[in-house]
Amino acid sequence: MLQIENKFIRFIRQHILFILMITATFLGLLLRGSGIYVKSGDFISFLDNWFSEIHRSGIRSLGKQVGNYNIPYQMIILFISKIPIFSPLVKYKMVSGVFDFILSVSSALLVYELSNRSKIRACFTYIIVFCSLNVVFNSAYWAQCDSIYSSFIVLGLYFLVKEKNTAAFVMFGISFAFKLQTVFILPFLLLYWFVRQKYALLHFLLIPLADIVFFIPTLFFGRPISDIYSIYINQMQKYSRIQMNAPNIYAILLPYNRVRCSYLYYSGASFKWLGIALTFFILIFVFVFMIIRNFDLTDKENTMAVLIWSLWTIFMFLPFMHDRYGYLLDIILIMTSIVFYRKLYWLFAVVCNACSVNTACFFLFRSDVISLKAVALIYTSFYLLFTAILVYRISGIDFRRLLQYNRVQSE
Repeated sequence: MLQIENKFIRFIRQHILFILMITATFLGLLLRGSGIYVKSGDFISFLDNWFSEIHRSGIRSLGKQVGNYNIPYQMIILFISKIPIFSPLVKYKMVSGVFDFILSVSSALLVYELSNRSKIRACFTYIIVFCSLNVVFNSAYWAQCDSIYSSFIVLGLYFLVKEKNTAAFVMFGISFAFKLQTVFILPFLLLYWFVRQKYALLHFLLIPLADIVFFIPTLFFGRPISDIYSIYINQMQKYSRIQMNAPNIYAILLPYNRVRCSYLYYSGASFKWLGIALTFFILIFVFVFMIIRNFDLTDKENTMAVLIWSLWTIFMFLPFMHDRYGYLLDIILIMTSIVFYRKLYWLFAVVCNACSVNTACFFLFRSDVISLKAVALIYTSFYLLFTAILVYRISGIDFRRLLQYNRVQSE
């Protein structure tokens, strides 16, 4: 009997990480199961209608634009509409759940490479991402698809670390074909190209090329070629509000009607170009400062810090931000905190994810723990703290020595 117990214990010890991942997978599925029948406002107003129209038109639906998502997602809806079992609501959530799993595995792979192939850190990345309330709410309650484009971005970053540049930009291209928000990563990729020169500018052409490849089959159903670019242009023109429930700088500065999730007195059109100009000015100013100071982007921690700051800056200052547009930033923060295991990274990851969960709770349940303005104040404060830390790292100034020097001079 003792021998059997010893063998069992030895088996557990040898496969403890795999057992943890399996356990976390079941826990994550249970969390998703609890929200499987929740109908969000987005599902009632948009997703359900898109499904009905695509199901009714069948493959001919590829010849026209249904909804405001791009062609690959429309193809996915067409595919799931042919499945005879499950309701449209469950089908949407199953698709998002599959990509939650892909996102978690992709995140684990990236952490595995960044952490010098640490299986423990990769394992905990999978567990935390897959069981994250932010991720669960997005897919299982909201029926949204942010895990799809985020999965391909994380895979692109993984291939970038592996120096498989063509594969990386193909992943970025697939991500762009699913969601316009992929452009949030472009400033970082351009800076990384300029500083490291690890890939050519021609690699960037693979991003729109992937969109074209997905579009080609629809030409056989009479779809106008102008839809290649008009889909995303229409998306950008659709929203006139300065932001949509996002805890960024505009939530602090402008009066906000929480019930209607809109700014009543300030339309996005009034601030559109000012907000865009401000965002680009901040990005370019800090990027130029990095280049002048020869900031070391061969250092993995520096690189991830710049990526986080770039995504965070765009979310903070660019107009028309939805609450969900901080999704990728939250995932990158989780990965960075696990890779480098700094207390401050954990603090940033917890605060940002908690803010995202709070805004999701308001949209889904019309209930939040903290008001949007209070969340925005917290969120902005931590953004400024992160910016200050990054600028300190870029400057390379040892302030302790500087203070000691000033003290000696004064004496």
